[in-house]
Amino acid sequence: MDCLVFELGYNPGRCMRSAEGMERIMAASVLTSLHTAGLANKSREAYMGHLIVPILLQALEDIGITCGAASEASFVDAKTVTNWSIIERSLATLARLIVDSEFLQKCAFDCDGVRIVSAYLKSTYEPLATKSSKVWSPNAGRDASKDDYRKALVEHDLVPFIVESLSPNPSNPKNKERPKSPKRGSMEGGGYDAAYGVNPITVIVAACHALRMLARSVSILRTTLEDNAVAIPAFRLLRHPDIDIQIAASALMCNLVTDVAPMREYLNGVGVMRILCEQTRSQNPALRLNALWALKNWINGVGMDAKKECVEELSAGWLVHLICDDTEDEALYQRTTKSKKQAASDMDEDVEMAQAGEESATSGPALPDTSTLPASDEQGRTPRLRQTERKIAELCEAELSLTRKVRDDDLAVQEQGLNFVRNLIGPTTSATDSARDHADMIDYLFNILGQDRFFELLHSKLQLKYLHPFDRRYSTSREFRVLYPQARIVSAVVYILVHMAASVPRHRQVLISQTRLLTDLGKQFHSKDKDVRVALCHLMTNLTWRDDPDDEDSSRQRAGELKKLGLLTKLETLESDDGELDVRERAKAAIWQISQPRGF
Repeated sequence: MDCLVFELGYNPGRCMRSAEGMERIMAASVLTSLHTAGLANKSREAYMGHLIVPILLQALEDIGITCGAASEASFVDAKTVTNWSIIERSLATLARLIVDSEFLQKCAFDCDGVRIVSAYLKSTYEPLATKSSKVWSPNAGRDASKDDYRKALVEHDLVPFIVESLSPNPSNPKNKERPKSPKRGSMEGGGYDAAYGVNPITVIVAACHALRMLARSVSILRTTLEDNAVAIPAFRLLRHPDIDIQIAASALMCNLVTDVAPMREYLNGVGVMRILCEQTRSQNPALRLNALWALKNWINGVGMDAKKECVEELSAGWLVHLICDDTEDEALYQRTTKSKKQAASDMDEDVEMAQAGEESATSGPALPDTSTLPASDEQGRTPRLRQTERKIAELCEAELSLTRKVRDDDLAVQEQGLNFVRNLIGPTTSATDSARDHADMIDYLFNILGQDRFFELLHSKLQLKYLHPFDRRYSTSREFRVLYPQARIVSAVVYILVHMAASVPRHRQVLISQTRLLTDLGKQFHSKDKDVRVALCHLMTNLTWRDDPDDEDSSRQRAGELKKLGLLTKLETLESDDGELDVRERAKAAIWQISQPRGF
């Protein structure tokens, strides 16, 4: 079997050319699995795009959607059943193949994939047709990266069908009038229609994903999605009993509540903010993340009263919890500790022997032990086979690493919590009182959190963090896990400070007095992340800005403090040595501002 997989991965064309029908599609599925797992050379991507993608699309076009008409009959012959299987497998394979590759998406687009798949999608809304959730995935993946792909989906009139698939009980979208300005009374879903069946959870989730990708285009968001009243079924799904649908719906809300979305007013009227605040308290990390992400987008640009209402609904204490606490890491530690205590209380010699045997079986990937292989077998193992084995071992380790997963979940929530604060103290919708509202919002944040506590919170994100130790089967000298400041967290912290420094002189004076915070920020000038370095340059510029001649002396004093902390020297290093032009130019502007504090 290992040799077969290796040979398939080495020469995919041989299998594809010698097979036909379902055998050919299954071979394409195997090759897709090898490719998406990273076991194929990167150079093979072009081969996959020019061989696998056309074959899958050609199979779909050759069979055609007419084979679905047989579902109306009481008897279905074997050929029709086989064709249905080929259609489903081809769509699923195409989805997995192109979902994360811009090149393969382009190959599918160039092969007229939108037209072919669109025909199947529309056919699912013919009465008594066989519905398949796999139709959605290629569309959702294809429109992920290029605006041209999104426009193609709109041109093929697919959006009404996608929106209708948000409803558990669908009907024909062609027979439905969708008001541009939906009213609250239209929130109820339609009744069951036997002619169209019921959309399963997988279809609803995939439709949410496809609409979220389409909503990344402002023009589509403001026209096609608004015309099809996407906000009505999307909002309804936030209260769906299935957690996967709630997660998908909250992800869709991230793009529907932005300040450029016309359906934002309607969603505000039906209370979307309160539901999202409620979902940030979910035990599910994905739902908690999506809800907080949507709130971050919602709060950007709303008025002062709406911002305060949101913070009160969320509560200051819970906001601090989201930003500071390692919720998933703590939960994993508690589960691990509890299971160890339970095992220890029931352990006897037989259990110890069983665990010892289990250890050797599960401590590593299911691969042959090369140290025990004969010399002849070891010599026969090519470098490519060794590389494949290493890749499989890495994948197994990643799948089994709960610690890594919960760490990523916690960091993602913390990042969006910080971005929520950034937007909270950012510009408001009021053009005339924007500067005053900006300053008032910062003061409000100081009042509810406490000024010292607020800066301590930000400072903690720039320091090493010591996490709970997890007992490894093979113990090491390390007694704890150390988490270094993550670039995305540091960037979020710095941009909060950039907003504060863009406020009134009083807030700049408060910020320049945070010596420990600024000292630790100085260590981030060597960050490998470009966004962090650019943000630091913005911060230095804003800190030494002057609003009027009365602020001249204070501006000069702040510039002197930055020089004392050695930040001017670090900026000069960025200006001369940084590999990014944007960073060098930002550093140059900041140096001028520090050396000669004058308004531009």
